[in-house]
Amino acid sequence: MTDCGDDVFDSATLRSTVANPSVQSGDTVAIACSTVSLSTGELAINQTNLTLLGALALLPTSIAGTIDHEGTGVLALEYLTLRDGGGHTPDMGTLHLTRGGCVYSKGSVVLSHSTVAGCSAYNGAQTKYVAAQGGGVFAAHNLIMVSSSISYNAAITLGGRIDGGGAYVGGNVVAKYSTISGNLATLPNSNVDNSAMRGGGLWVYGNVSISNSTISGNSAFSGGGGIEQGIGGTSFYVSDSTISGNTPLGLLVYSSATIQNSTIAFNAYAGVSTNYALTLKNTLIAGNGMYDVRLPTTPGFVVQGGNNLVRTVSDKVKAQLPPDTLTGVCPLLGPLRDNGGATLTHALYSGSPAIDAGADDAAIAYDQRGGPQPVPDPIPPPPLAYARDSGAHADIGAYETQQRDAIFSGGLEGCP
Repeated sequence: MTDCGDDVFDSATLRSTVANPSVQSGDTVAIACSTVSLSTGELAINQTNLTLLGALALLPTSIAGTIDHEGTGVLALEYLTLRDGGGHTPDMGTLHLTRGGCVYSKGSVVLSHSTVAGCSAYNGAQTKYVAAQGGGVFAAHNLIMVSSSISYNAAITLGGRIDGGGAYVGGNVVAKYSTISGNLATLPNSNVDNSAMRGGGLWVYGNVSISNSTISGNSAFSGGGGIEQGIGGTSFYVSDSTISGNTPLGLLVYSSATIQNSTIAFNAYAGVSTNYALTLKNTLIAGNGMYDVRLPTTPGFVVQGGNNLVRTVSDKVKAQLPPDTLTGVCPLLGPLRDNGGATLTHALYSGSPAIDAGADDAAIAYDQRGGPQPVPDPIPPPPLAYARDSGAHADIGAYETQQRDAIFSGGLEGCP
């Protein structure tokens, strides 16, 4: 399509193009515009599978408004910025729903080199039978993110249920080299029971696989501020990632979980909370409100893994952690910022006990920030090399101090 307007009677607009019977399931619609404003309402996509491809210029194509994917296959969004959408409101009778501030799909959503930002799923119905789900994205099935971000979106109601300030996912989530930040699941009336407000960044019913990504600054009134997993999942995997500054919990997990080579820090109430089997490998958890780790009280429960740093734990929790866990020590973390690579990280200051205290693993070549494309990895990382093992041994956490680096604390950050 070549017309950047939104006239349904102009065959060259995006709206007319996707409605044209000649555009079949599995096709790609290339958008030769810098900006498309959906001024006449939601963009309806009825194809089972469809790809929308941005202009591939220096900046992605911007689409302002809400995309309504009625197909049950895959909606792929590549090199796009989705913004300023107000959500899709399906007709559900007495149940009032608003879903997917900028992207609503009855199937699955793939985001590749794309951004979803400044979107909202707001429902102001004055009834308890109301829900807002997916401030940025609602995917009834799966969500895949590659080098993409879901940031500064909100799911809001005046009472009722809220799931996923950034995204609601009815199936599984896979994210790599991506950011989920600054999203909000909330209501403006503090007198309303807020126990159903969950998943500030992501609410996911199924399985979770996050790698080389940052989940930061998301907020929910209860439950998982960063990611909350529902009861439909059987696995939860986080690798080479940073979970930071979420409220109240960084990760709330309802299945067996493995977290490795990751940093979980400065979340308001707890870093990780689970009642299921947990494996921690080479992971740094510190500075998280009341609890760094909340574990099951089941007699005999122990965490598997090794080479971790968990700063603050009770004697009971310490006995549940792997015996080589470093506890009671300040990790000397720097602020969350751009330390290279595609996502924000917490650097380790010189003298951190996490430096060279991790496990060497020849299968993991790079830290969170990535390196030259490994083979046969189908998802290319950023074109910079940050070795996973750059000293006597690997460091604990998502960030590896490179031998060329020397980062000294200015004495202001310290430990909370």
